[in-house]
Amino acid sequence: MTVAPSGDRSPDQLAEALAVLDTIIGASPIGYAVFDRHQRFVRVNAALAAMNGVPPEAHLGRTVAAVVPDVADAATALIEQVFRTGEPIHDLELSGMTDAAPGMVRTWIETLLPVPGPDGTVAAVAAMAREVTDERLLQHHLEEQHTRLRGLADSGLIGIVVGEDDEIVEANSYFARLAGFASPAELVAGASWSALTPPEDRPTDVAVIEQLLDGESIAPYEKRVVRPDGSTVPVLIGPIVLGTDPLRWMAFVIDLTARRALEAELEEIRRREHEARLHQTIEAVHDAVIIAAPVLDAAGAVVDLAIQYANPTAQAEIDLPSDTVVGVRLTAVIPELAGSQLLASLREVLTTGEPLVVTAQRFDVPGRGSRHLDLRARVVGTEVMVSWRDVTDDVRHATDLAARDHELRTVRAELRRERGVVGVLQQALVAPLPRLEHVELAARSLQASEGVLVGGDWYDAMVLPDGSVMLAIGDVAGHGISAARVSVEARTAMRALVVEGHDPAAVLEVLDRVFVAGGADHFATAVAARLHPDGRFEWAVAGHPPPLLAAPGADPEVLHTPPGPPLGTGFGGYTAAATHLAEGGTVLLYTDGLIERRDESIDVGVERLRRLLSPVPGAAEACERALAGALAPRRTDDVCLLAAHRL
Repeated sequence: MTVAPSGDRSPDQLAEALAVLDTIIGASPIGYAVFDRHQRFVRVNAALAAMNGVPPEAHLGRTVAAVVPDVADAATALIEQVFRTGEPIHDLELSGMTDAAPGMVRTWIETLLPVPGPDGTVAAVAAMAREVTDERLLQHHLEEQHTRLRGLADSGLIGIVVGEDDEIVEANSYFARLAGFASPAELVAGASWSALTPPEDRPTDVAVIEQLLDGESIAPYEKRVVRPDGSTVPVLIGPIVLGTDPLRWMAFVIDLTARRALEAELEEIRRREHEARLHQTIEAVHDAVIIAAPVLDAAGAVVDLAIQYANPTAQAEIDLPSDTVVGVRLTAVIPELAGSQLLASLREVLTTGEPLVVTAQRFDVPGRGSRHLDLRARVVGTEVMVSWRDVTDDVRHATDLAARDHELRTVRAELRRERGVVGVLQQALVAPLPRLEHVELAARSLQASEGVLVGGDWYDAMVLPDGSVMLAIGDVAGHGISAARVSVEARTAMRALVVEGHDPAAVLEVLDRVFVAGGADHFATAVAARLHPDGRFEWAVAGHPPPLLAAPGADPEVLHTPPGPPLGTGFGGYTAAATHLAEGGTVLLYTDGLIERRDESIDVGVERLRRLLSPVPGAAEACERALAGALAPRRTDDVCLLAAHRL
């Protein structure tokens, strides 16, 4: 405890007034301070000095405003209140910043007590502070997570079920209804997970649980749920493990019934449309054609058209014998022409000579009701030739197809969004990197500093049957659930391609085509690499910053290779390169958020990072050096790093 003498009272008087505190001040983890009537520190212990980031002796004789200005207004008012009223203040929460952690808002629980002097007046104020910053942050985080999960459970958009071993212990209303029960309570009382699963689907569930227990991440998978009446419901399942003794799990469930029905219906509509078009081609149906002369009024204006000729198809359409067609007015055949814009357009064809094209126009045809016609008109001498084709069936099919296609796109979009929600929830259990005898792996992932919850940066590592290690890193443009979904898809596809034996360049070639064929609305950069047991290191780049390699006895180097275009452009042209990673050497993959700064080029950031790899670090040390020495002070992008150190 450090003490300053008071100019207002004798040392004996002040010592007597403060003697009661001497037994609890000193090495206590709770911060203590004593203020005189001028609100100057006269006593302060080591704990409070550490909270303020100022040595104890630097407090003495100074005011709160001089030592911790960010909390001065509130603290000064409280001290003055105790001096004025003589009443203590208990358990008041105070927040602010100190030199101990610049830029960080911290929280303390404060108690201020009056210290009486010999005359009974308040001679000093004793303050006690207990820091609760971590408690408040944890409380806020837990409240946010609980609110999100409860909102999801109550939204009616997704089913949530929790169980222990085979027993279902909790479910929301969505899942209970999906499983054929009136309420969650009825479901919990009357069904187990195995009872809801068809026998042929149970091996899949067992395999998924084993993979989760082994620490592997599982993409959402499809299965069926059996209802009490024996019917089954197709669903999409996203499981996570909450505990292992006993096995406690949670699953997120989406009903795929509507999607399956719409897919089947759309397929049938497309089949019928294809069949109808094929029949039209085989039967060689010809357009209906008439030639008509203008009908003039007394003023010489065209008021109608009189048919002069009709081909057999037109006669069948009009349903009149050929000897009675000539002279029939066109408005009698197509009543909607009278006073219509179309008749005005036909008059304009006669006047200007410019052809007319009308597509899928609805007309009332005598004896046939409302029909949709494609209509063409052009001048032939002094008359006009009009041709049309009945496209009513085509319009109906196209309308049905468009409506069903829109419904299917809506369902698919909703499913993609829901898959993203499941995927984000599954990130609560991130699978660890593989552990190897000959290679040390380490990775780091940081979110953007401006409140972005989900980003598009990702990394992956996988051991292949020949003992080599696949290393990959990528950056999908943008943030949010959509970018995270594309990242998961890219990582999953890359794993499949590597398992099939593709080298890094071929992996990127196929991924680029997959992005384009899939209509991805995001571009992505990536590095695909492979480290063989003998130290051979292969890599290929798709618009991504180059890997770095540090080997014993040599300067770290940038592994330049002709960079291919980002994934999703469809340009292809990726080139693989190879080098040797010596024992004791390290290779580092990273995303551009680590090296980008607004006031300098990417090359400057790469060079800064390269220098940080000397002397050669291990994998974990490489990541720590990179984060400590390369990150911009104010970072606005996500960061991923993946390092491999050959032992």
